[in-house]
Amino acid sequence: MTDAALVWGRVLRRAHLLHLLAVAPLLCIAASSGPASGASQRCLGEPATIVGSDGADELRGTSGSDVIVGLTGDDLIRASAGADLVCGGAGDDGAFGRAGRDSIRGGAGADRISGGADLDQISGGLDDDHLAGGTNKDVVIAGSGSDRALGGKGRDVLKGGRHDDVLLGGRSRDVAFGGPGDDMISGQDHVDLIYGDAGADHLWGGADRDTLNGGSGGDELHGGPGFDDHLWGGLGDDLLVGGSDHGEFSEEDEAIYWDAEQPVIVDLVAGSAIGSGNDTLIGIEKVQGSNFRDQLTGDGAANILIGRGGDDVIVGASGDDYLQGDSFRIGDTNGDRLSGGVGDDFIVGGPTCSLFPVGGPDDLSGGEGNDFLFGDSGDDTVEGGDGRDRLSGGSDCVTTFGGDGSDVLTDVAGDDSLTTVDGISGNDSANAGPGNDACSIDSGDATSGCEQKEQRRRMQGLRRR
Repeated sequence: MTDAALVWGRVLRRAHLLHLLAVAPLLCIAASSGPASGASQRCLGEPATIVGSDGADELRGTSGSDVIVGLTGDDLIRASAGADLVCGGAGDDGAFGRAGRDSIRGGAGADRISGGADLDQISGGLDDDHLAGGTNKDVVIAGSGSDRALGGKGRDVLKGGRHDDVLLGGRSRDVAFGGPGDDMISGQDHVDLIYGDAGADHLWGGADRDTLNGGSGGDELHGGPGFDDHLWGGLGDDLLVGGSDHGEFSEEDEAIYWDAEQPVIVDLVAGSAIGSGNDTLIGIEKVQGSNFRDQLTGDGAANILIGRGGDDVIVGASGDDYLQGDSFRIGDTNGDRLSGGVGDDFIVGGPTCSLFPVGGPDDLSGGEGNDFLFGDSGDDTVEGGDGRDRLSGGSDCVTTFGGDGSDVLTDVAGDDSLTTVDGISGNDSANAGPGNDACSIDSGDATSGCEQKEQRRRMQGLRRR
């Protein structure tokens, strides 16, 4: 894919599209219910009250609810204050809504249609049309040609047609659906939801938190200059590009693989994701895996890596990372392997405060840095590594290795084993919690709830003599 999305995002500005909507004054036919009404003509199933001729007409609605049909010729149609129905007919028509709740549909020819001040529905016709929402919440639907649709000031819904359309969000929160063609969609200023559907689509998020879903086909998704964008490539070989890299958990762009039909292998250092197609990732800090056995590897940034279902292998690499093994689903018994690497990491095997049994036997390793590690309700192994770590086993059997540094080892419940390896430095604190616990710790370490541990430590001391 190319950088075409960068180009069209600058060129197809709102002023340009509105300029295309400008139509020169044509022959004016006053609104009436006389012979020009053409009782046989209908628009959207309703009999026409105002009908044009075979020439280039200018048709104006009344203060009531009108049904206007342009017929042939390049017509200019202006709805008025009522809830109007407008059909352009053949010819290159210009149709404009006003104060009422209007429904405007183009016909054959290259039409220019704009909504008004109320909730309007705008539909393209058979050829290449230019469509624009008004100042309220509008629905803008492309027709059979290659259309350009622009959202207005309200929260609009934009929908592409059969061919290659250009959809641009307006000044509010818009929803855009591309259709089966190779579409180019930009969210513009606010929080937008953009779905490419089939085809090789170019999706652009804009300046706020956007959700982009490429659908099937080889798509190109850009988060834009905003933050916290959710990029969902879908099937096909996609390019996912995050926005500004702020390096903080609160401002990360996310690649999502919930709907993948097989395991995914994501490597943020290499900028690749394999499984749901062969994707290229740029500027992505957060990844959510599939329901299968995924492999997720972070990079030097502060990553958030979530495995969801399956026996996942998750490696944070360098950076202060958040790693989570499963999806907090009831009945999930898969065991994950999570390794934080260098940096101050927060590692969670699964839910730490769940009322239901969730999570399998996880293997958690903090690596270098001051880490927080929390097991879940499964039989977990938790290893802090170098640094001042805080380790919590969860509510089942736990083996915990504090590692270098002054660590805090905490168990929630169950018959557990809390262990600090002999010869490793640091003043550790072991808090066993309820249950028949066994502890093996170095001398000088503090304990709580470890009656059996103290006896075991004394026995170990006798053996050394």
